[in-house]
Amino acid sequence: MGRMRALARLSFWVPAQKLVDFEEDYEKLLVPLLRKHDIEEAAEPGRATAEGVFSRLFEMEQPDAVEVKARVLRRDPVWQAMRQELGRVFGNAEPDGRLRYSFDLYRAPAGPGRTVEVGPGYRQGLWQRFEFQDGLPVSALLHLRQDQQGDLWLASWEGIWRYDGEQATALTSADGLVDDGVICQLEDRQGRLWVGTEGGLSCLDGSQWTSYTTADGLGDNRVCALLEDQQGRLWIGTRGGLSCFDGPRLVNRTTADGLMDNRVEALLEDRQGRLWVGTEGGLSCRAGEGFVAGAGADGPMATGVHSLLEDRQGRLWVGTSEGVCWWDGKGFTALTAAEGLARGQVLSMLEDREGHLWFATYGGGVNRYEGSRFVTFTGAVARKLGKVELAEGGTLFLDEIGDLSLEAQAKLLQLLEEKTYTRVGGTQTRSVDARVIAATNRDLWGMVPAGTFRPDLYFRLHEFQVELPPLRQRREDIAELATYFAARMAAHLDKKIERFAPETLDLLQAYGWPGNVRELEHAVQRAVVVCPGEVIRREDLALGTTGQSSTEEILPLEEVERRHIQEVLEKTGWVIKGPKGAAALLGVPASTLRDHMEKLGIARR
Repeated sequence: MGRMRALARLSFWVPAQKLVDFEEDYEKLLVPLLRKHDIEEAAEPGRATAEGVFSRLFEMEQPDAVEVKARVLRRDPVWQAMRQELGRVFGNAEPDGRLRYSFDLYRAPAGPGRTVEVGPGYRQGLWQRFEFQDGLPVSALLHLRQDQQGDLWLASWEGIWRYDGEQATALTSADGLVDDGVICQLEDRQGRLWVGTEGGLSCLDGSQWTSYTTADGLGDNRVCALLEDQQGRLWIGTRGGLSCFDGPRLVNRTTADGLMDNRVEALLEDRQGRLWVGTEGGLSCRAGEGFVAGAGADGPMATGVHSLLEDRQGRLWVGTSEGVCWWDGKGFTALTAAEGLARGQVLSMLEDREGHLWFATYGGGVNRYEGSRFVTFTGAVARKLGKVELAEGGTLFLDEIGDLSLEAQAKLLQLLEEKTYTRVGGTQTRSVDARVIAATNRDLWGMVPAGTFRPDLYFRLHEFQVELPPLRQRREDIAELATYFAARMAAHLDKKIERFAPETLDLLQAYGWPGNVRELEHAVQRAVVVCPGEVIRREDLALGTTGQSSTEEILPLEEVERRHIQEVLEKTGWVIKGPKGAAALLGVPASTLRDHMEKLGIARR
């Protein structure tokens, strides 16, 4: 039996009555293009898709090959021209007039993961890790659940995935899911799968999807929490209030019914049958047909509630923006950073079989509470190789060597003279075989008399010296460097940039570049971020008018990107998807924008 490969699914949204005609055009126009890029159809037909969706499966060597091929198609002008023509013929076009389509991972082989060592805080001393290289289809997971058969369901911005221990299979909007941005999920007592997304609520009953949106009475299309109560009613927490679904109809509850806030984040039914609702404005409890604030005057009513848990002792735990607190029926006890809890919003809580409470925080890792103290687990779950160790058999580049402290200079001299080093916090001396290249914009020899640079290290580095002239003395390189930086930044943002306008190149050539190549790189990166089209204009650059720049004009790339994305999100009311959403204005897919928001720590306050 051969090794199982990954499968990609190519889907087109076509009116149901035109599917036969589209299949003919697909075979004639698109299949030759796919073969040109070595994208060959798989023998497996795949499962049935949603009405009006035409799909085909393709074999891939590895899961990450899907994104590579998808990027190749996006950059093929012939492919885009074909989509334009098909959009005109069949309709269902994107805002740019091209036929709507997706090329995504459909199924991936997923092995048993990897076991890595950690420190003594974890009671078994081991972590079992599943990452993309192990077959995990996505890295940004929003919710985890185990079904009655023991399979894991992984919610992500790219749909929902079912992992059975051997492979992960995707369910997306091509299958009938109302939206690919999945926030929460629930399996009810009848075995039905309920999925809360950014675009509404979907229910999978066997192989049939049914979706509900505001048009069906849902409070808001962004569903953040789901709960089935003891009477079998489904409670749906949305950004527009709390909806209750008892089968035939949806009934909504809002601040007019006593909720602290309409933005519902968490739901819990305790052992006494009381319904607790965590909102951005605080905690509410159901009382009759309405709701009352918190659990008394001392409840966490003035802060956002993100998670709820009832432990085996019957205490109610409330995860908030400022920490966590618990209620014993009489009053609240708060636990914050002062008691050892890592700073950050408490987004999820769990009580394990031994009675330990686990708190997942946004930015502070995972914390375990042992009754009187917290044990913190952060992202440092495995030993990382240092830069020297990684350079074994290759080259170690040391930038800004003049900024090294005297202590670090001594260690570098040992590395150069003896080819040995000691790990940070270690005692064992190790050897390394690597070429060392150092760079600086300082006068190292001038630093020697001042005692800020070691003379023995200076002469050791001076064995072979190369002086690079400043950028203003080699203006013939500016256009080529700018083109290179623009292409690299555009690929990073998954954004199409074709060229610089002539007047833009003239400005780059005329500028003095006191910050040399690094200033040019930052200027071009910013221009790519703010450029609204495919040609970088003069106004997209932010250069000094006198030929000199100040440190205030040069911001780190991440800060430029963060500010621009936040500005666009504010203009769109934090709407990401759709023709008027932030992703469309920025010219990137919605999934790419969400990845950048997560990486840059951008969240709506």
